[in-house]
Amino acid sequence: MQLWRDVGAAQIWIPELEQAPAPGDGYSADEVSREPRDPVLLVALLCANPAVVLERLRGSNAEISRAQAISRAPAEPADDSPAAVRRWLATSGLAADDLLRLWRLRRGTDAPWTSLVAEIRQRGDPLGRGDLAIDGNDLIALGVPRGPRLGEVLDQLLDRVLDDPLLNTREQLSALAKELG
Repeated sequence: MQLWRDVGAAQIWIPELEQAPAPGDGYSADEVSREPRDPVLLVALLCANPAVVLERLRGSNAEISRAQAISRAPAEPADDSPAAVRRWLATSGLAADDLLRLWRLRRGTDAPWTSLVAEIRQRGDPLGRGDLAIDGNDLIALGVPRGPRLGEVLDQLLDRVLDDPLLNTREQLSALAKELG
């Protein structure tokens, strides 16, 4: 495997490729060759710390940020339950699609929860504070003090809604917020 990358007239050493898995040891060379050339995914596939490699290769800030998001996010949900997949999507954010593609590249098949991700997205299940049926202004009107407590209550409400998306109504969240107060 080539451990050097030509960048203009210079070459950059990529020692992380020394530990890269060989085809058949976790990813399919055929699968990688059919995948569109996405440098961030390829570096994430081959290197433990893709953001550092992309910085060295003078990747764009967007590519480096994307690689950081992939590295920070959990590779998979805790289990295949809808609540766990919603939590994984909420935690992974924009990196979820990249993580699903990496799973496919490494294993040659879709992740077991791929169809559940599609269902969750199609239904529009809430995955972040902005998806809640109430916001900080509503909580202030209910008597929740401004400041850190406001954020804590929003996080607790989101936590409940990730377990049960049907709770995401103005009435039910208002009642829960009063309890959490």
